[in-house]
Amino acid sequence: MARKIILDYSRRTDGGFVTKVSNILSSMTDNPDFPTPIPPLLDISEALGAFVSALSAASEGGTSLTEIKNQKRIVVADLVRQLGLYILYIANNDVEVLAGTGYDLTKIPGSQPLGKPGVVTIKDGISSGMLSTFVTRPEGAKSFLYQITPDPLTAESVWESTPGSKAKYTFTDLIPGKKYWIRYVAVGKEGALAYSDPYLSKFVQ
Repeated sequence: MARKIILDYSRRTDGGFVTKVSNILSSMTDNPDFPTPIPPLLDISEALGAFVSALSAASEGGTSLTEIKNQKRIVVADLVRQLGLYILYIANNDVEVLAGTGYDLTKIPGSQPLGKPGVVTIKDGISSGMLSTFVTRPEGAKSFLYQITPDPLTAESVWESTPGSKAKYTFTDLIPGKKYWIRYVAVGKEGALAYSDPYLSKFVQ
C-alpha cells in the first residue's frame, strides 16, 4: 500500500497547529520538487500570521475573539489541505519526495511507530525562575528532548532543547513574569522523533 501525507490536523492544539504549518512552510520554501506550489506559500504564510494574531487576541478571553480565531484557523487548514492535494499529485507516490514536505506521513501497515507524547503537565518549580514538567512516556520512547521557547509562539520561534532520559524535566533560569511554551520530543529507534503539542505555561514565579 502506497504511503501518503496526512492532510487533516484538526486534532492538534492551536499551538501544535501553528508549529506544524510553520514546519510545512519551511520545508516547502525553495523545495526543488515543488517549484510552483499551489496555493502559493505566501497565501498560507499570510493566513497563518492572521491566525497567530487572532490566537494571541483570544488568549485575553471573550466569545467573539475565540470565534474569530477559530475561523482564521479554518482558513489556514483549508489552504494546507489544498497544498497537500497538490503535493500528492506532483509526488506521484514517491515517499522520499513526500517526506521532504513537512507533512506527516501515513503509517506503514503493520508497523509499530514511536508514540506521540501526550499532555505536558507544567507546574511551578521549587524556586523562582523554575518550571517543573512531566509527560506520560509514549510507547517506543528511548529518551527525550525537552524544548522551551518564550511566549508568543510564532513561525519564527526558536526552540531551546535539552536532552534527557526521563519523562520529567525542570526548566531553570527562566525570567519571572514571563510565559513560556513547552513541548516534549520523544526519541525512538534510529533517531525517530515524535513531537508533543506545545503547551503554554502560566507566568513564571
